[in-house]
Amino acid sequence: MAGRRWWHDDGIIRRVEDPEDYHNVIRNNATSNHVLVIKFFSEECYSCKTLYPVSKKCGIKDCMPNAKNFNISFNNVLQKLKKIAESTQGEVTFVKINGSDPQFQPIFQKAGITAVPWFHMYLQGKQEASLSASLNPERLQLFREQIDLLRCQADC
Repeated sequence: MAGRRWWHDDGIIRRVEDPEDYHNVIRNNATSNHVLVIKFFSEECYSCKTLYPVSKKCGIKDCMPNAKNFNISFNNVLQKLKKIAESTQGEVTFVKINGSDPQFQPIFQKAGITAVPWFHMYLQGKQEASLSASLNPERLQLFREQIDLLRCQADC
């Protein structure tokens, strides 16, 4: 796993490569009936790191060297987040944007992202929801309900 960073693609949530890719993702959403979920994160953000899987080949101390005790509740939230992404595949597109990359800083500023992790949800190219990603059980339920509401709107 040498050289692999924790924020690289995990197969469920695709990493946006550059600002043009970001704008294309939103443009493509404008012409579809799929919900788009954009996760804003930062490489330095501990909470962001805890929302990502740790593979068997990469121990917690290798991927997150500053982590003293990995909080199991974050791991449960991660699994639930991945289940949401997997269960809505084809109806909901998940992407993530790295705010540590200078090319995305203007996008973060324009989107009003002042804390990470953060989620924006789009339907037909229009931002419909903005949620902090401190996904405690109540926030996770709200996150799921918002996705379900937008999926329903897309089907109507």
